[in-house]
Amino acid sequence: MALHYKQVSLDKIINTLAIISLSYYLSFIKLHISYMSQKIKVKGYKTVLRNKIIETLEKTSYPISATEISNIINVSEVKFNKSSFYRQLQALIVENIVQLHSFSDGINRYENTKTQKQHHPHLLCSVCKINKCVIISKNDLNLIIKNTERENNVKITNYNINFAGICKQCST
Repeated sequence: MALHYKQVSLDKIINTLAIISLSYYLSFIKLHISYMSQKIKVKGYKTVLRNKIIETLEKTSYPISATEISNIINVSEVKFNKSSFYRQLQALIVENIVQLHSFSDGINRYENTKTQKQHHPHLLCSVCKINKCVIISKNDLNLIIKNTERENNVKITNYNINFAGICKQCST
């Protein structure tokens, strides 16, 4: 029985090796990108826009709207498009860096969770639209939560209390 060897040109062998090498190289690049992405997440690096959103919210003592945040950032001459802005804002909410507050006027407002001393309610003036943080003692807040849990047979894991009314300046 005679063995028959197929003659393969040197070019075919080189091409095959090149394809294999390229495949390994691309696998290495994907792995490196994945590693760098993880490293960036661990180090806490954020985009310029995300940092500007955080800085803006750190400078305010009450929740502000996305439009207000956007206007403040635009003044600092950071260029961004609307979809990127809302994507970054949503990412900060998911990461629990920013808290979303839905008010009775239909406008969502945002607050930096890292600068809050404790979870607290807010008051929105229905005339001038200014909002303020409301101070309620921790004991009173805990009492409200415990009563709500007991009366409704639930375990409260999160809450959002907002009041609407007319501020002193608008009522005069």
